[in-house]
Amino acid sequence: MASGSSTRVEKCCRWQLVGTSANAAALVTQITNNPFRIGRSSESHLQLPSRRVSKAHAEIVVLDDAVFVRDLMSTNGTFVNGRRVEFDMPVGEGDILQFGDFEFRLEQVLPSEPAADADIDCSQTLFDSGFEVPSPLAYFKQLISAPDVIPYFQPIVELATLYTRGFEVLARSPYPGLESPGEMFSQARKLQREAELSHVCRQVGVAAAQQLPGLPLLFLNTHPAENLCEFLLPRLKSLRETYPEQPIVVELHEAAVADVPTMKEFRKQLDDLQMALAYDDFGAGQSRLLDLIQVPPDFLKFDVKLVRDIDKAARKQQHMLEQLVRLVREAGVAVLAEGIETAAEAATCRLMGFDYIQGYLIGRPKPLEEVLQAPLRHQAIHESIRRAVRDFDRAPIR
Repeated sequence: MASGSSTRVEKCCRWQLVGTSANAAALVTQITNNPFRIGRSSESHLQLPSRRVSKAHAEIVVLDDAVFVRDLMSTNGTFVNGRRVEFDMPVGEGDILQFGDFEFRLEQVLPSEPAADADIDCSQTLFDSGFEVPSPLAYFKQLISAPDVIPYFQPIVELATLYTRGFEVLARSPYPGLESPGEMFSQARKLQREAELSHVCRQVGVAAAQQLPGLPLLFLNTHPAENLCEFLLPRLKSLRETYPEQPIVVELHEAAVADVPTMKEFRKQLDDLQMALAYDDFGAGQSRLLDLIQVPPDFLKFDVKLVRDIDKAARKQQHMLEQLVRLVREAGVAVLAEGIETAAEAATCRLMGFDYIQGYLIGRPKPLEEVLQAPLRHQAIHESIRRAVRDFDRAPIR
């Protein structure tokens, strides 16, 4: 579709964009040129003053009653209803268009409205519409600036005693469309703010955890977008300065594991901060065994795929997992099984030599007020695991 030269749209301002800016203020601009160019440049018909918006970011093309949006090879992309624009994408009434950290809803101006027939140039104009436009983007601004992240905690239990020894710090949101971590980080990815969101989640979580009795071990997640030495370490140092006594384990997913020299330096800095290191989701993908050997963590979290239904698995599979657990423990690394949902899975993990378990059998992620009411020792689960061991027709691991 060729855009051609810029011309006035017949019946000026038949379409308008109603949306939110970086500070969540409601804004309106009317589409008066064809194509209608959007970008940071002053030559744009709609100028959006933000570093996240390219100079020539996108354009809207009107053909008869059809409307299309086109990305102009922008750095951060153009999105329609959360989908990145790769080719000319048709749009219509009510669709959500996102340019950098601006988001707009496409609306058709009713003929009865004065602006529809007025001979005015509405381009390059943003004005307060007098109402707010709820959207994931606007909610995200509030979520991260307030911040309004709600910390959740999932217990990590020592298998030998069934006592809660720590918690993985997780996060939720009160805003529609951003309730789950996946939704929160999906919106953050569009704005290239995953690292910032990850930092906020840790800050809020550790602050809330100070109400937990006995300073339990806190497992803090990181995001692959966080540069280990340039972004993550300074923020961990600040966290340690604020909470000098809090036991902390920093979790790294294999996607965030850098080259061996960088990992060695990162590990050294963690030791100086008296923070432990955990490798998360071990076995979920192409696990970095070389890194495990050269930069051993304090904890290795085995992915749910390795332990799900392990009590029902073939003997050979059980034996291989047991041998891997033994090798890791001999290296001085504590092993943790994630995603444990049944007493039989937990019993098998205990026979294999796992040190800790985490999963719905012990407890789902919960807000602080519910965690404070939960027992530290899971007596009922302890008894069910003992029964599971006793009731096995044969011990899964000898």
